[in-house]
Amino acid sequence: MSKVTTKPEVFNSIDLFNTVGMEIEEIVDAHNRDKEALLDILSWSDFGSITKVKTKELKILSDYLELGEVLINFLTRFQKDYAIQEKKSKKSFKDAKSKFHKLKDIQNLLNNEFNEGIDQLDDIIDFFGVESIDDIFNFQYNSPHAMFKEQVNSECNLINLHGWLRRGELEFKKNENLSTYNKYANGLD
Repeated sequence: MSKVTTKPEVFNSIDLFNTVGMEIEEIVDAHNRDKEALLDILSWSDFGSITKVKTKELKILSDYLELGEVLINFLTRFQKDYAIQEKKSKKSFKDAKSKFHKLKDIQNLLNNEFNEGIDQLDDIIDFFGVESIDDIFNFQYNSPHAMFKEQVNSECNLINLHGWLRRGELEFKKNENLSTYNKYANGLD
């Protein structure tokens, strides 16, 4: 049974970036200005949730911090870059979330051995011993790794089969005291 975890299923990489508001907050701190007063002036409840700043707000910020066009230019570029990263992150997150749901059942095979990842998806990637999620889906299943009987009107879930084979490999590697196979050791011809 898999250990209950508080890790997210899939980590959204946009969480690693400062929002535009967080960047503004750092600039305000660096210039030793009153953040609460600035929040009141801009009618914002907090800095962290701000991802886009209007032209009028940029002017207010520039005047408040006495940084002129330098601040306006910097924040304009910063919010354009943030918007690009946010779009990429949303797409990547959606794709990873979709792939995670196809692999979710594999978590039962982790046996609490794979828990160093940033999210549950990363733990599954570690379990399979691959570099990326795509390596799991691109695995070549056409070689005869296991023989199984196909049922009429049903399909074998090859990813789950791969997971069970991987669990078997890991369990086999745990037992280092296995003797070398010798078909004659037991008197068999």
